Amino acid sequence: MSLNQEAKEKAWLENYERVLNVEFDWDPEHLTDEPPLEGPPVPITIDMVKKAISKTKSGKAAGPSGIAVEMIRAAGDTGEQLPGTQTDRTSHESPGEDVDSLIRQLVTIDDSQFGIVPGRGTTDAIFIVRQLQEKYLTVNKRFCMGFVNLEKAFDRVPQKMIWWALRKLSVEAWIVRLVQEMYVNARSCVRR
Repeated sequence: MSLNQEAKEKAWLENYERVLNVEFDWDPEHLTDEPPLEGPPVPITIDMVKKAISKTKSGKAAGPSGIAVEMIRAAGDTGEQLPGTQTDRTSHESPGEDVDSLIRQLVTIDDSQFGIVPGRGTTDAIFIVRQLQEKYLTVNKRFCMGFVNLEKAFDRVPQKMIWWALRKLSVEAWIVRLVQEMYVNARSCVRR
């Protein structure tokens, strides 16, 4: 148990070091060879930048350019055309959202997936399970459930496996490189 601020910060640091820097053991030799699928990148338009700016919450950390979303909003139309806004997208969240929407257009996500799919949150999955449970109890039948917390497992998937999976799903190489760039020199910070 951490009693003082210094001990708490040390505990957080140790936790992040373990969670963010330790990958599960795996053998990359078992992955099939998936050549990159080359294709022209989608040009970043002013409308895309405007959409990213409108979706970004205020108070978020500035991206690599050091430009915060509030600064771009205050600059109006001029801010949307600033160097860096089209590549940096003003925060760590917006580029990921844009890339996510590009990938979702190319990849089919199974209908049984909940939590990361718009319109199918975890509350929907809980509702389905409760309905099943009630139906089985109504007819006096046995109903068994098993739950596995996969959060820690998926937080530690080797990045090379993610790049391989994207290529396997025929995601164009420029998008794979864009995702890879989001992980270069990634940092996190615990605020006080």
